[in-house]
Amino acid sequence: MIIVNLHIPKNAGTTLDIIFKNIYGRGFYRFKDIAPGFISNEEVVRGVLSQQKYSFFSGHSLCLYENLDVSYITFLRSPEKRIVSLYKYEKKNGSALANSLNFNDWIIERSKTDTALSNFQYRQIMNLYNKPINFNESDIDKIIEKFYFIGIVEQFDKSLIHFSHLINKDKEELGYLIANKSKSEEVIPSKKSKKLIEELNSIDYLLYDKAVKRLDSINIYDKELVDFKKFNINYKGSFGDFKIKYIYFIKENLKRIPYLLKLKRILFKR
Repeated sequence: MIIVNLHIPKNAGTTLDIIFKNIYGRGFYRFKDIAPGFISNEEVVRGVLSQQKYSFFSGHSLCLYENLDVSYITFLRSPEKRIVSLYKYEKKNGSALANSLNFNDWIIERSKTDTALSNFQYRQIMNLYNKPINFNESDIDKIIEKFYFIGIVEQFDKSLIHFSHLINKDKEELGYLIANKSKSEEVIPSKKSKKLIEELNSIDYLLYDKAVKRLDSINIYDKELVDFKKFNINYKGSFGDFKIKYIYFIKENLKRIPYLLKLKRILFKR
């Protein structure tokens, strides 16, 4: 079975890619990100699949394709929490807009630039980034049915246990350390912000609610969940986990170099 993971930005994808890489090893292939919203065309994806070296594919640039014989998976997230995460991410990474505006004003201004805040999860799945949507509510069930597996970020452990059952792996093989978690201040959306997010993401909420109901219909024993949570509390990580951790550490410190050099010149007048 060939699995294609639609890695939707700000949906715990970095942590998930580490888990999938640990499971599939050299059979894991990550499509490179070319530009925000860019989707690899079907012929490009088919060309990589034809190499027959990989059994698991992941990337921001993947969507549901018409004629590929693969099993699709993805993780969805509450639209509100995904947008809060994006705001914190952009602030952390030096976005002038995010750093100059409060959350509500940022939503208003950011939504004018592209469709990153407007039904983005649906748009990536259907390759409709910055494109008009011709939507029928009955389409949601058809989309859900095309997925072999849909995880929910807010039910992360249950999702992973369910996925481990589907691929016949011990759940401990899907152990994880959280990667790329923002340490910035908490953002609590106001009623005005919540309403605006709902207006911008009516389709994403339908998609998310349907996927939650599908996962809720899966019976996972409480003991299995408790055991997995305990396992992850004590999980020390794999080589892949630490590789990613140190990549982030290096990136964060490289960002500080210009400021440190400037401070040195001021202090030492050089």
